[in-house]
Amino acid sequence: MSLYVNTAKLAETVLRSTKVLFFLGKFPRENDDFADIRYTEAVQNDLAGSIELMRIEMLTSRKFDAAVLIGGMEGILDETRLFREYNPTLRFYPFPQLVAAAAIEYNNGNYPRDLAKEISFASLFRRNLLPKP
Repeated sequence: MSLYVNTAKLAETVLRSTKVLFFLGKFPRENDDFADIRYTEAVQNDLAGSIELMRIEMLTSRKFDAAVLIGGMEGILDETRLFREYNPTLRFYPFPQLVAAAAIEYNNGNYPRDLAKEISFASLFRRNLLPKP
């Protein structure tokens, strides 16, 4: 995603990474590729509470245009639920080709059939998310 933002010459604030201070010192090196990293305070001795707080802060931190779901584990389904709660009218783009949670969301939802055949994330982003010239 950070590579796409850089290649498309989008503003650095388009892509934000939100992290929980509960994991301070354990973030992968790839986090350094993000220009806009936000940290959420840890809920004392409560990993689940810390993650829930981070998700709420992340999903209410700005105005969104859409949600893109790529791969993921059970956390993606929790984030999808919260995203819909805070942004009920926005578009979702789950990529079922990568299976995992995005495929579960796609299979349980009412999404365009051609989305299941999409193999180029960049093309989908360009067609559906970038402003039209």
